[in-house]
Amino acid sequence: TFYEALITFYFMRQTGEEHYLVRGESALLKMKEWSRHSDWNFRNKVQLIEAESYNTQKDFDKAALHYEASIKSAQEHKFSPDEAIANELAGIFFFERKNYLKSRAHFAQSIECYEKWGATIAAGRIRDEIRNKFVSELSDTPATPPPPLSSKESTSKKRQLND
Repeated sequence: TFYEALITFYFMRQTGEEHYLVRGESALLKMKEWSRHSDWNFRNKVQLIEAESYNTQKDFDKAALHYEASIKSAQEHKFSPDEAIANELAGIFFFERKNYLKSRAHFAQSIECYEKWGATIAAGRIRDEIRNKFVSELSDTPATPPPPLSSKESTSKKRQLND
């Protein structure tokens, strides 16, 4: 249900087909019901789905608040996979709003969470994706480059080059 909601809101934004919105909202209602029985386990997921819902409805201020709340909840409950996903989606969201510094910070945190979880392929995919995003988007606006890689990312990148 969690992934169904995330996927259907994404498809709604891509296609504009209303049935995706209906499916996403239905999945959100299920998650809210489950959250009533185990808030600590589902809060971050509900908040992330709500962020995607608000993003889909173009209520960007509410979306931003819910992305941040989802990340905070996942951190508090030590749900690294959920924190990774929330940071990745927040990174995409802020990138689309042209808030490149915030986007880059969320992508970097996502990479760190994926690596902590052991999902090194996902972390590498995001590294490649953000490198391509920032190069293509910022080539027109060189005055706003992305911040440098963290020391952990830089060390990891050096190791990859030496291998």
